[in-house]
Amino acid sequence: SAGVSVSVGRGIWMDKRMAVLKKARLYRQQSQADLELLVNALLFEASLAYFDWLQAYQDLAVFEGFVRNARVRLEGIPQSALAGDRPTIDTVEARIAFANRRLSLEQARVRTTQAALEVSTYLWLEDDLPVELQSWVVPEVNPALSVDRALGLDLELGEDWISAEHPKLRSLQYKLEALDVERQLKASRLLPEIDLEYN
Repeated sequence: SAGVSVSVGRGIWMDKRMAVLKKARLYRQQSQADLELLVNALLFEASLAYFDWLQAYQDLAVFEGFVRNARVRLEGIPQSALAGDRPTIDTVEARIAFANRRLSLEQARVRTTQAALEVSTYLWLEDDLPVELQSWVVPEVNPALSVDRALGLDLELGEDWISAEHPKLRSLQYKLEALDVERQLKASRLLPEIDLEYN
């Protein structure tokens, strides 16, 4: 004798084992998308640190120009005062202005150093060794093309690709699919248990 037993009710479309397997695959894909999202956030923070460093470096160059101009003025005012073109008090004012410009320059140097140290927090070698920017390293003055190239933004990608491939959207899509699997499992559990047997 031979026989066959088939369940035609609960578990025919989805059982717990099948649901767990499908959700595990979806969660693995979701975690990959979340990892890409974290990497994007880290790149964003690193690029902000770089642009802060670039701004501090450009401010430093401006303050160096201010000090040069204040020095020229400081050298010229006493000669004008000796010639009688200006009052002698202007020499005191020129010295104060020069001292203020030098102080502003030192503050700009400190800001530049702090910004360089902030950039250094994102620089690591492959052996998990941190890298510190040396004082002779300066940011690129016109970084538009090189930053785009470094971040992979120089590729011609359409808006459809950007919206379809965004890690956050993919993560949410995988989460929705996992919830749909859970819904299917619960709907399958509502079916009655019916077993057909033929001997």
